[in-house]
Amino acid sequence: MVIMNKKKIFWTCFLVLLVGSAAYFSTKLYPSDTITSGARLPATGETEIRDYYVSPQGKDTNPGTMNAPFASIQKAIELVKPGGTVFLLEGVYHQTVSINKSGSLDQGYITLRNVEGQTAIMDGKGVKQVEDGVIHIDNASYVRVKGIEIRHFYTASPDVTPVGIHVSGSGRNIEMIGNRIHDMGTNADQRIGGGNAHGIAVYGNSATSLEQLAIIENELYNLKLGASEAMAVNGNVDGFRIARNIVHDNNNIGIDIIGFEGTAPNPPQDQARNGVIEENHVYNSSSFGNPAYGEDYSAAGIYVDGGKAVKIIDNDVHHNDFGIELASEHAGGATSNVEVSTNRIYNNYGAGITLGGYDEDRGRTENCIIKENELTENNGKHLDYGEINLAFDTRNNELHNNYIIANEDGRMITNEFTENEGNSVDYNHYSSKNQAYWIWKNEEFDDFAAYQTETGNDLHSDLN
Repeated sequence: MVIMNKKKIFWTCFLVLLVGSAAYFSTKLYPSDTITSGARLPATGETEIRDYYVSPQGKDTNPGTMNAPFASIQKAIELVKPGGTVFLLEGVYHQTVSINKSGSLDQGYITLRNVEGQTAIMDGKGVKQVEDGVIHIDNASYVRVKGIEIRHFYTASPDVTPVGIHVSGSGRNIEMIGNRIHDMGTNADQRIGGGNAHGIAVYGNSATSLEQLAIIENELYNLKLGASEAMAVNGNVDGFRIARNIVHDNNNIGIDIIGFEGTAPNPPQDQARNGVIEENHVYNSSSFGNPAYGEDYSAAGIYVDGGKAVKIIDNDVHHNDFGIELASEHAGGATSNVEVSTNRIYNNYGAGITLGGYDEDRGRTENCIIKENELTENNGKHLDYGEINLAFDTRNNELHNNYIIANEDGRMITNEFTENEGNSVDYNHYSSKNQAYWIWKNEEFDDFAAYQTETGNDLHSDLN
């Protein structure tokens, strides 16, 4: 399967209930990150082996027990039944694996994981690159991947997209927990079409949606992404939870929720939706020096590009090109009904939060809520952005109760587009090292009272 990639120029615990604003957000159930104990001692009897072991020193003629493990991860996956686990013993595995079978609600998950306290590494050195990913879960349900380290899957081919964990097709209750994916990606020559890579990619490319996904406590770093993202949720995906991940030191976007790319066969479903992004730490995401971008600062730490009904809550986002971006890169598409609240967004190189398309050929951002965030000294590269930036075609968004501390440039909110309409700005708390500035519909204000009077914004806000 060829992953649909995109090029960007700008920019716990049991079932968790996503409670949305009554006006904007639907109610969805999300999978758990702790459904079963990882310390369970598996059955190894002769009559029924529910769990299998694999080791780099194993043999496929072995029975797949802890004392006589297989060598092939794929063989163990083909034998394991719902409720069973494939355990990887300590060592380095120069292999890839495909999972296209399902567990069940009654019988339990099919699990691929490390043995507790042991490091299992899937390493790409000497392994033929495969388009489908190092671990590929396709058209499956009730599958869990836990505690695996993935590294060194590189390619120089623009036709191959390295992916650490790739989920595709339809299904439900897929969990990726505690994995470590690093030092892999694309070395393709960007002058001849470029390349793409992901750490974790979820592509809902079926008419039946992917539902109830959990991406929990993974670490993604040192990824060479080309024109793609460290973590992507794209297309017909309905219900996801992305929590407590650490995503850092990658040369493009950190976490991306995507729609309108033609990933799903039915256009009305081609939009990742109904998700939570919470308690993640995202930093050092920058496209500067990425061959696909040259010297552009274009990468957001967290990006919703055409997704809808997403809550972005309680994340730490810093030292990225942009902190959090809500936009739609495709004309006619909208990022909508997204809540960005109680995040700490600081020292990013451009805007702390930016909404809307980077030019007039993009889609729109509408009915989003930006509230109770702490934005501190963003615009670190002095790129003329405000702490919050409204780009092209932003409609009926609310910017309320944010705590905004500008750097020496003093830029609070920038909005250069006269077409933007229905946006509500109030009850914010502003502070600046130097003179504070606001730009609203391309008019600049350095007097807070004049800005309030002439725009009608921030009538209940304060400036210190």
